[in-house]
Amino acid sequence: MPNYQWVDVTSYEPGQKRIPTCWEIKDKLFRVGLAWNHHSCPGMWVFYCRQLDCDTRSIPGLARLDQVAEAKGMALLLCLGRASQLQEHLREAFEQTRCHKFEEAPVRNCECRTCCSLRRKR
Repeated sequence: MPNYQWVDVTSYEPGQKRIPTCWEIKDKLFRVGLAWNHHSCPGMWVFYCRQLDCDTRSIPGLARLDQVAEAKGMALLLCLGRASQLQEHLREAFEQTRCHKFEEAPVRNCECRTCCSLRRKR
């Protein structure tokens, strides 16, 4: 199991006191970012995960810089919720599509050339 770590990705000016306000956690499949006091939501924590189409969303109930641990947890929890929604929608789309590749017999008027051509080759 991978050991995931949040990394400080804050941009610092030379000589500026180092107070982390931007964080990221990532692997091959996802990148979740977290930022405090973003220009779109001043005085709040925001997160993003482009893989889940979450672009700079505020984290409700967290309005202090010292709530970084809670913000990290909430960002991941909100991403998990979004991933669950995505999985549910994909499952519904799959069920509605009913690709004949996964059925016992091909349907005569199948619009899916790939699965029916695969079945013919068997």
